[in-house]
Amino acid sequence: MEDASKNEILEAIGEFSNRVDEKFAAIDGKFAAIDGKFAAIDGKFAAIDSELKFIKSVMVTKDYLDDKLLDMKGDMVVMMRKEDEKVKTLVQILKQKNLLNDAEVKIILALEPFPNR
Repeated sequence: MEDASKNEILEAIGEFSNRVDEKFAAIDGKFAAIDGKFAAIDGKFAAIDSELKFIKSVMVTKDYLDDKLLDMKGDMVVMMRKEDEKVKTLVQILKQKNLLNDAEVKIILALEPFPNR
């Protein structure tokens, strides 16, 4: 082979090598950009995870809420019964003073929340 053709081959191989190196450099740059995006996404997931942990720590469970509602309902029933007793006492006093007749007493005491029948 001639020296000229050897040089042409070496030049072609050199150019090919340079192009391959440029393409790999471009690919490396793209991977670096993707790595940066993944790092940003990881940061966002960490923030979401932190917020989710906080929400779970202060969140009311169904069992807790059910217990509190039952307690409140019980308290309300007790208060209503006390008020109902006041109404019954007032009705009896008004009946004794002849301000209400038996039919009116029966109508009043038959009213909710705790009717007397």
